[in-house]
Amino acid sequence: MSVATATGDLSLSSADAEVVVQLSDDGGVRKLEIKDSTSAVVSSIDSDGNLIAVGGDFGGAVDSAGDFSVATNKLTVASATGNTAVAGTLGVTGVATFTDAIDANSTSDFQGAMNLQSTLAVADKLSGEEAQFSALVAMDAAATVGTTLSVGGVSTFTGAIDANSTSDFQGAMNLQSTLAVADKLSGEEAQFSALVAMDAAATVGTTLGVTGVATFTAQSVHSAGANMSSNGIINAGAIAGATTVAASGLISTTSASGISIGGTNSAGAPADYAFTVVGGVLVINETVR
Repeated sequence: MSVATATGDLSLSSADAEVVVQLSDDGGVRKLEIKDSTSAVVSSIDSDGNLIAVGGDFGGAVDSAGDFSVATNKLTVASATGNTAVAGTLGVTGVATFTDAIDANSTSDFQGAMNLQSTLAVADKLSGEEAQFSALVAMDAAATVGTTLSVGGVSTFTGAIDANSTSDFQGAMNLQSTLAVADKLSGEEAQFSALVAMDAAATVGTTLGVTGVATFTAQSVHSAGANMSSNGIINAGAIAGATTVAASGLISTTSASGISIGGTNSAGAPADYAFTVVGGVLVINETVR
């Protein structure tokens, strides 16, 4: 068998020069290049194992022992770590499975539903024009909503609700425990179906309408008078101050004991005087205390 030796580059061309195969020496690196009719390299392989295809396709598997790149930096794969960098858009038509964390350094856009099998940890804030949660959402830290938060089901709060602005309840509000009002409780129409206990002063800026019995365990103070327009005063204790009955007013009693007025008798001793009417005659009975 004879061996051909070339001292320079060796080129093999087809008769019409459409394909040229050239063996060359590029600074000590041996190359096998395939050129087209314009002498442009369409593919090459060198003695270091680098395979380059310019505008060509590989029909079979490509196994690279070293780093892999496309157009220098458009797609790179580091052989030592497997880290892959894509300079453009990565389109995946099937399912993408990640066994480790996803580190997104910019905004992520999900066109469809996102199903989280475990915890969603938000370091800063969760925002969106419309966010829907079909299962339990647990917030271990503060959550800020920049717009309206719409909840179609029941919201359960195990801690306090701190509302720094006006709160609007369209339906009934059922309080299982105490309602503490630091300043004042106001509203056009407030209805209470159970006992309301006021531990501090309460100011009502308009009319307070009570359809049931109002029970006061301490003294009731009326700085502008009290108007009993229906059945009057049913039962009253001692009246400490002066009470004036207008000329059109009427003091009446259905008690057989009549009306009692306290004072002193002619001797200056404290006494009570009971006024009764017997047979149309006014009778006054004195009881010395």
